[in-house]
Amino acid sequence: MKFKILSLAIFSSLILSACGGGSSDNSSTSSETGSGNGAETSSENNKWSIYSSSYWDGSDNLFEKTHFNIQNNTIYFNVDYLSNNNENYDLKWIISDYLTDEGLYTPVLNKTEYGYKFANLISKNDSQWIFTPASSQNFNGLKLTQNFEVVNLTGKEIGYYVDTFNYLSGADTTLATKLGTFPSFYYSKLKGKTFPQGSTCLRLKTSSSSKNYVELFDGEINGFDPNNYLNDFTIQNIASYPVYISKNQPVNYDFDAYVQFNQNYRYGSYYKSGTTYTLANDIKDYQADLDEAIQNYGKDSLEAKVETNYVEAIKNECSLFNNIASTEIDKYSKLK
Repeated sequence: MKFKILSLAIFSSLILSACGGGSSDNSSTSSETGSGNGAETSSENNKWSIYSSSYWDGSDNLFEKTHFNIQNNTIYFNVDYLSNNNENYDLKWIISDYLTDEGLYTPVLNKTEYGYKFANLISKNDSQWIFTPASSQNFNGLKLTQNFEVVNLTGKEIGYYVDTFNYLSGADTTLATKLGTFPSFYYSKLKGKTFPQGSTCLRLKTSSSSKNYVELFDGEINGFDPNNYLNDFTIQNIASYPVYISKNQPVNYDFDAYVQFNQNYRYGSYYKSGTTYTLANDIKDYQADLDEAIQNYGKDSLEAKVETNYVEAIKNECSLFNNIASTEIDKYSKLK
């Protein structure tokens, strides 16, 4: 089971299965502004939902859904439903830890009436959120900025903007032999379904950080030797923890890293201060895959069609949906 959770690092992974987007139809919602002491949000804009397809036509729900609830300058996180109704989740595998020069940020895992405390909101407007991760140690030096494109969804196809890749792939029957039955199932369930008036989404464009940090995933690894996994790396001490950082940087700005805790290690991503993510780099990466597929297999090949759909997805898929949009999406999620 994987969530399409927005990490604090790139506020969409999108850590897990998400695609971001590029240019599309824009419109502003009512402005929300905040001072350096916090941000006020209207009741219309305090809930933002994230969806991930189940990828199985026998699941209970077409999507897995989580949402952020913004109350009193705090961002809370909630799990609404999973692809299968009887599944359980471990919050420690969803909300990450963060290591900075201050120390190790560990999340606050006690659930409140608004959800699990995810971040402290510093300021917010239509297209930018600035916040610091919630920390049980009350650290507050790591300030993260997310810049979004606001997309007017009124009258637009639900399936296209929630999971662009599967919607486009399902509409092309020639791809079934390569991708299986789920895309066509997804397309058939959402074909012709559109968003109502007032629906908007946010699409992540860039992220930045006030300082260097490591986002930590999963639990500790026993009997691990980073020398066997990192061919070319440096070692830094961050808040007294040895951090093994790969010198090989992927298309965006993070580096593979392993943090040593006594005799054990935890895997994560290391980010330098400044820009930590750009959608433009992701688009270039997907476009390079498409160009390679065309060169190797031809522009009309199934491989090129698949990569074309990935490019369209990274350009157009939404990261966060407002409450009006998510209410409509939920109408079509339940399968059993």
